[in-house]
Amino acid sequence: MGHSLIRLKGTLTNTPHLIEQNSFNSIMEYIDKRIDGNVDVTPKSSLDLAGSSEKYIPYNEDTKTGILHIEGSLTYKPTGWEALCGGTSYVSLKEQMEYFVDQGAKTVAMIVDSGGGMAYSMIDTANYIRKLADDNDIKIIAMVDGISASAAYGLTVIADEIVSTSSAMQGSVGVLIQLMNNSKALEKEGYDRTFIVSNEGKIPYDKNGSFREGFLEGLQEQVDTLYEEFTSHVAQHRNLPQSDVKATDARVFMASESLQLGLIDKIMSIDEFYDYLASIAQNNLEGNEMGNPLKNLINMKTNEENTDMTQLADLQAQLQSKDAELSALAEKVEAFASMEGLFAEAKAALAAKEVELSTAIEKVQAMETQAKEAKELARKEKLASVVAQGQVEGLVSSMASLDDAAFATVVGAMAASAKAVQESEMFTEVGDAGVTASTEEAATPKTSTTDELIKARLQNR
Repeated sequence: MGHSLIRLKGTLTNTPHLIEQNSFNSIMEYIDKRIDGNVDVTPKSSLDLAGSSEKYIPYNEDTKTGILHIEGSLTYKPTGWEALCGGTSYVSLKEQMEYFVDQGAKTVAMIVDSGGGMAYSMIDTANYIRKLADDNDIKIIAMVDGISASAAYGLTVIADEIVSTSSAMQGSVGVLIQLMNNSKALEKEGYDRTFIVSNEGKIPYDKNGSFREGFLEGLQEQVDTLYEEFTSHVAQHRNLPQSDVKATDARVFMASESLQLGLIDKIMSIDEFYDYLASIAQNNLEGNEMGNPLKNLINMKTNEENTDMTQLADLQAQLQSKDAELSALAEKVEAFASMEGLFAEAKAALAAKEVELSTAIEKVQAMETQAKEAKELARKEKLASVVAQGQVEGLVSSMASLDDAAFATVVGAMAASAKAVQESEMFTEVGDAGVTASTEEAATPKTSTTDELIKARLQNR
């Protein structure tokens, strides 16, 4: 196994790749640890390490929907590498698509989370899957739930629609070769290598052990050619000008910017995508009622037992959530009932206060009426003492607007006027005839004099 890893490392470091740099570094770091014996080599799943087509392939017969998982590092052939550290081979993807066609699939979902991988056969694989879909009336919907970079994006672009979560990333449309020259290490260990060749192009090194300029130029030509093919492939399937694809400069973009650049079509949450995929699958089945059984299918990795356990866990979580909702609702109902009792008590208390207020208002009104009547009677009595009885009612009405002080002033003036009249010359003898005013005439003040006095007092106010 150690020799195989060394050969694999040599292949990876001297071969053009369509892979995002961080993903490539992770692979190389893993291989170095494996070579040093520092990694557990127990397979992560029970899948056939030889890449047999008999391994579990997620497919739902009711919805005629298959799921292509494009995850981890991408390789040409299955070698067991995928089972040990997570990955996908182009050969296995083609086998799965062929299986879906045989089953009569009408919808295929590509669930993508990969930084890319080998350049060899990626474009051929992508076009092969697209042709199978076109020939068999299959709609392909891609969902990027993580990253779709480089070779992974080259596979993703053949979908009829590309959907992404808001935090996922796309792009890295470029080519990478990492060279490893161990000449200095061998020299340090005391090794001296001599090559006997028929042509200079047989080896990449010059006499000093460095890479020959011609060798590097040849690799650059490969990279440039592959870059042209890759950008043309993306441009064709995304219906974009190739110049726009090249303008991305092999960068990786967040979903919002990818949408603006035309690298994806829609942004959804993963749950929204389940519903969207279900509606598409239903339309492809020409109205067949099917609900949404695709959510668990997308997450299937091994067998039906795992699916059942996932469904059970989901149901238990939903039950716990419903119990919590019911408890919260019961608390709200109890609180509402308590508030309703308090409201009834407050309403009864308010009604009692309204009765008390009405009684108090009636009492105040009665007292005000009594006070008004008593005041009017007192004024009549005062006026009767200074004017004739027939004038009292009229004077009380005309003097109603006067306050007590003003009324007292007017009555006092009237009394003084009446007294002055009584003491005037009307009670003495008149002229030579010696006629004396009668007692009855002296006792009654002149009406005109009294009325004029009242009017004058009122005008002065």
